[in-house]
Amino acid sequence: MTFDAQIKQIRERLVGSERPLFLFDDDPDGLAAFLLLYRMVRAGKGMPLKGAQLDERFARRVNEYQPDVVVILDKPEVDQEFINAINVDIIWIDHHEPQKVTGVTYLNPRKESPSNNLPTSLLAYRIAEQDSWIAVVGIVSDWQLPPMDIWNDALEVFPELLAKDISDAPTALHNSPAGTLARIFSFNLKGRVNDVLTAMKILTRIKEPQELLEKKHAQARLVMKRYEQLNEQYEEIKKEVKIDDKDTLILFTYSEERNSFTPDLSNELLSKYPEKLIIIGRKSNGSYKCSLRSSKLMVEEILSRVLVHTGGTGGGHEHACGAVIPEEVFEEFVNLMRKEAETALKG
Repeated sequence: MTFDAQIKQIRERLVGSERPLFLFDDDPDGLAAFLLLYRMVRAGKGMPLKGAQLDERFARRVNEYQPDVVVILDKPEVDQEFINAINVDIIWIDHHEPQKVTGVTYLNPRKESPSNNLPTSLLAYRIAEQDSWIAVVGIVSDWQLPPMDIWNDALEVFPELLAKDISDAPTALHNSPAGTLARIFSFNLKGRVNDVLTAMKILTRIKEPQELLEKKHAQARLVMKRYEQLNEQYEEIKKEVKIDDKDTLILFTYSEERNSFTPDLSNELLSKYPEKLIIIGRKSNGSYKCSLRSSKLMVEEILSRVLVHTGGTGGGHEHACGAVIPEEVFEEFVNLMRKEAETALKG
């Protein structure tokens, strides 16, 4: 089936659903994809997945909701046991390394072309064909610039969203209202579950980005208040990062007592220090949960080689990965990552 035919098939299936369940990665790309599809259907429930494994045990929670279709967004791995245990149709929309699964409608452009790394929010927009400003926020959050048709359509809603003279993803993410909205999305996915669900509910009803940025009503002010509170925490953590000009790495770790800002911090540091390999780790339950970034190095390849020696799990994209490394081998992990990076840069 062609890409366009799959898009049409998924759109028809979702429009005909009455009780969809959306399971999405808890980052701005995943949230934007959920918002786009939910706002098209105006039914169902969204559930951000904070590290949850989609396995047979999680399938029981899904079946308890009694959905008429399950939609998985921006998750790199889904166990076949999970798929087998679900009683209804499953639609999986993703852009990570393609997986071999059966019994699911699987939309992943990298199946046909490994380099076709389209953000999940872009794929969701092609299905929904509405709310282009949300698509721009999700795409920019994933370190890409939107296609011109989406870009132009979004500027009709909010001309200041993303200036037409912006030519690179880091500038879009860190120096535009679209990038600010991406951080608002990201920070409202952190903290207590009830707070996250409240923010999600409000965002499903926001009609245009000005409502948030200009705090036009009480609900928008609630979302922005949570963002501003968490942004203060983020800025305090960022001040603690030390840069060694002679080191190939920027390494920074902090404890689970503080909110997780690892992807946000690694992205911002990468935009400022594109020549470095960034490793940001948050210590939690005997492991370090890490975000790894590099503009020059093939992080996914380096990570896979290092994990063979240290253990742990991880993966993602060519230049951006997540990893969970046991505390007892974390120092070895960092040293091997540094050695691999130095070797690659010399080559």
